Amino acid sequence: MHTRRIGAVIALLAAGVLLLAPGPDRAGRIPAQLPRELAGPALTTVSVTTDTTGPAALIAGYPDLPVVGDMSGGQNVVVGADNSYRTVPSDSRLDPRGRYLLLAGEDGALTRLNLADRSTRRYDIGTDGYTVAMAIAPDGNTALVGPTPDRHTAPVQIDALHLLDLRTGESRNLGVRASAAAFSPDGTRIVVTTGDRSDNVVIDPATDTRTPGRPRGLIAGDDAWSPDGRLLAYQTFGEPTVELAPVDGASEPTTLTDVGTFLGWRDATTILVYDYGGRLRTIGTDGTAAQVMRMPERTGITDAAGALIPDLVFDETTDPDRGPWWLRFRWPLLAVTLLTLLMTAPSIVSRRRRTAV
Repeated sequence: MHTRRIGAVIALLAAGVLLLAPGPDRAGRIPAQLPRELAGPALTTVSVTTDTTGPAALIAGYPDLPVVGDMSGGQNVVVGADNSYRTVPSDSRLDPRGRYLLLAGEDGALTRLNLADRSTRRYDIGTDGYTVAMAIAPDGNTALVGPTPDRHTAPVQIDALHLLDLRTGESRNLGVRASAAAFSPDGTRIVVTTGDRSDNVVIDPATDTRTPGRPRGLIAGDDAWSPDGRLLAYQTFGEPTVELAPVDGASEPTTLTDVGTFLGWRDATTILVYDYGGRLRTIGTDGTAAQVMRMPERTGITDAAGALIPDLVFDETTDPDRGPWWLRFRWPLLAVTLLTLLMTAPSIVSRRRRTAV
């Protein structure tokens, strides 16, 4: 009987530890160093809403999970310093400096999640439907957001693109449909691929001046604008060819064939790309390529902290940090704890009844 009582006490203490134990402070970690080999998915990876990596460098998307395969729809993780991984909801957008995430939401709502302390702020742009962030300004103070008619469409389509001030919470409808958008390096202009026709327009938000851009080309994501402001990267969704075209159209674009999916700029003449064969590479405008990271096959990079890409260092792989053990294994341990309580409770009740008699 004493053994059962002790077991029950231990179970209760374990439950308390699992529920109340604080996570380590990662606010000061710098995500400028990433592993040469990206770890694969894991069922025990902790959610970023429960424990954070601190500032992060990229979001990776795995198509399958161990054991359950693709029944769960895969797994998205934000990757931070020291080879750390935390799961994130789909359609999350990473701040260019890796400090926070903008999480998609229903009915015009988005949530900013601070990766240093997990504090949150909710925004409402006053629209209906599932709302996503398409791009965040280099200084992290404004974002391009809007509702999408179909969250499963790739690339995502926004019916009414809004400029959201993340400091005040105020938003303004820019009056365009968008398939892709990017801020200029100084944050003063926006390039938008509009609607289904893949035409482009350059917008000055301060004056609402609109200049026609390159016709018939899809902006290659939120980091498409080169750091010197001269070039824009274009890429047809699902195609491995990237075109680097002058913003002013003064010369012919540079075409890089069969390179993979554009991710961002290392410098004014070098881009970062990935492919589903498991390679993250740098590609120069002259076609020079160098692999910087290996990844599990079919893994994609859904977003990156664009301002950090130039300074990223890819070092030897350390063991993956998927979160504190008491959070990684809390559900299995809580299940064992509950089972222990259920098994010991009848004997304790029976003993008390006999004692009472």
